[in-house]
Amino acid sequence: IFTFNPGVSLHNYALKDEQLGTVIDQNEWLVLPDLFILAQLKKSESIRFDYSITADFTDINRLASGYVFNNYNSLSRGNRNLENAFYDNYSLNYFNFNMFNYTNIFARISYSNRRNPIKNTSVVDGINRVNTSINSNFDDEILSGNGRFSRTFGKIKADLNASLSWSNFNNIVNNQPSKSTSLTQSYGAELSTNFANGPNFD
Repeated sequence: IFTFNPGVSLHNYALKDEQLGTVIDQNEWLVLPDLFILAQLKKSESIRFDYSITADFTDINRLASGYVFNNYNSLSRGNRNLENAFYDNYSLNYFNFNMFNYTNIFARISYSNRRNPIKNTSVVDGINRVNTSINSNFDDEILSGNGRFSRTFGKIKADLNASLSWSNFNNIVNNQPSKSTSLTQSYGAELSTNFANGPNFD
């Protein structure tokens, strides 16, 4: 019934930053694990779990120490001491299909946690703003789920679906942490017919 597939990846990141007359060299080795588990309950019914860690490095725009004009009242400045962030990704999937009554069930839930994320800290003075990139001590989180149920009753097919998404992000304004939380929901229902002769509707 069960299939276990654990793994590990070895990564080497070599970074060289040369600006303002100085050079910063980084040579980092990272061991990133992953895991896949499959529970095959029946030929048409299964549960799958995935887990992985990924490393996220920034680009040159956030490392450059000079000021950049974004528009007339907004400037940004990089930070050459930035460290990489880590993504922890979890997902759980369920699938079931019944050929006798044409019932199809699918559900998925996923969670992502970003550790040591790179954020813009903003200093606001009147209408002027200066953004600087830093590594934040506060994690970002995203939790989402969706599901679908469909079944055929003779010549009529019914379908129900729903999705939810919750996110929690942390920002820094004037050296003060600011939390932003959002919740998005959507639901749907559908009926359709499949008559060989006569009008059909959905």
